[in-house]
Amino acid sequence: MAELVGGISDDGSPRKEALPLGHYIRHSLTRFRQRIRPVGKQTARLGLWLEMEVFPSAKRAGHEAVGLDVLPHGEIRLKETRNVRAAVSLDDCQELCAFLEHLAIHRLKLDTRLESNQVQDVLTLLYAYRRELALNREDGETTAGMGGHLRSDRGAHVSCAKLRLQGHLLVVEYSYCVTRLSLAVRWFEGRHRHFNDHRALFRAAPRYGALAAAMVVAILLIHVFTDSLPLLIGMTLLQAVILFAAVYVFLRGMGSIEYDNEEKAYRLGRAHAALERYADRIRNDLALASAVQQKLLPDRRHMPQTDRLEWASSFVPETEVGGDYFDAAELGKGKVAMVFADVSGHGTAAALITVIVKMAFRAWVEVQLPLTDFVRRVNRDLWRFTPDERFVVLVAAVLDDTMGRLDYVNCGHAPQPFFVPSDPSRPITSLTRTGAMLLGVEEEIEVDEATQPLVRGDRILLATDGLTEAADSQGRFYGKERLSEFLQAHRSMNLEELVAALTEDVARFSAETEQSDDRTVLAFQVR
Repeated sequence: MAELVGGISDDGSPRKEALPLGHYIRHSLTRFRQRIRPVGKQTARLGLWLEMEVFPSAKRAGHEAVGLDVLPHGEIRLKETRNVRAAVSLDDCQELCAFLEHLAIHRLKLDTRLESNQVQDVLTLLYAYRRELALNREDGETTAGMGGHLRSDRGAHVSCAKLRLQGHLLVVEYSYCVTRLSLAVRWFEGRHRHFNDHRALFRAAPRYGALAAAMVVAILLIHVFTDSLPLLIGMTLLQAVILFAAVYVFLRGMGSIEYDNEEKAYRLGRAHAALERYADRIRNDLALASAVQQKLLPDRRHMPQTDRLEWASSFVPETEVGGDYFDAAELGKGKVAMVFADVSGHGTAAALITVIVKMAFRAWVEVQLPLTDFVRRVNRDLWRFTPDERFVVLVAAVLDDTMGRLDYVNCGHAPQPFFVPSDPSRPITSLTRTGAMLLGVEEEIEVDEATQPLVRGDRILLATDGLTEAADSQGRFYGKERLSEFLQAHRSMNLEELVAALTEDVARFSAETEQSDDRTVLAFQVR
């Protein structure tokens, strides 16, 4: 009987030779159960208990398999499984437990998709090969017969179930089998060159319907023109046979389609559940990354030299994390170092690159390097540790309050920093002098430092292009000019209120579109 047992083909589906084994089991089922009536009744009880009580509860709890212990005194007990609420055991199974003990099967692991008839067919198969399996158990060696199949990785198949023996454990898994009718439908669709899908069946329906109608008309005509009763009876019987076959094929076809759809729905459900778990993990990771990034930004309550400087800032990333970064710290001797950066791209990758800028900034503050040396160091680190397609635009500055000046380097950042004079009669301008190229593109760059005099009441405001490139529903950008006009119209506002009003105005302008970039603002005013 070994040739009746199928394995697993290369594409993961059961081999077609598993089908004869299934036919053999179905034809032999009555004979076997008559011979093993006590075991058969207990097997039926086990199948119904599993299908009606255990499996539904296990599925609701999210389990794909359950474990059972076969106890010597005739009890089959459900192993403790989280959130499964069902009868814990099935008693009065002495013959079934003795039979499994004879095969050295002490535990069962069953797929929750199995049905009661599949459980019965599996145990019937084991009973059919009980002598070979018992002999194989005593020899302790894997043979080429049923015992060899059951103890191999490919196992054996029966009734769309795969069973394997692993020591004293019997593993039974649900195994999707392509039905012969499904194969026939695929063959029928493949015969049509132009429509090798469901359209082939749709186009064939009128033809075969007309053929059936023609047969009915033919019988009527035979009766009218020949008045031959034997011929009429023969044609009527033929029509009855064809009608029976048509109804049989139709209903079996509907059953095959439903079976295929159930398998597809199950696989889609598993894929959806896996995606949900993956999405939850990503959301948790992003939430943690967002918390870490917030730690990288300076504490607004502990900004440097607040007795002589007023600070305000806003950070609104496109997603949970962003590629914008700013920082400020005392550099010694009445100086304040600050950096304002925008990494190309968005999301987690850009956020990781901001860490490089953060570490370089902290090193700058600790070692107190010159401004231009800091910019060169950041550029080398970015060139060495970031992908070729990534770059950073950055403004680095040193505010010397004792000298009343701001030394700065602009490395390709746009819009340029805004200078808002304390004298309302003076216009708002941009610090347009270019200090260096984009960072991270070349290993060595030229860096030019510029200076802006500052007096009491002067303000400097830096904003990323996420504000100026915010678009409305018609695709128009907020723009640098609109930002300058807003600053001019609200220059008398408190600095913190001004930054909050600016971010709200940009959000209101682009309310009908999705945010496409990080929006960050850093501003300070000399007291």
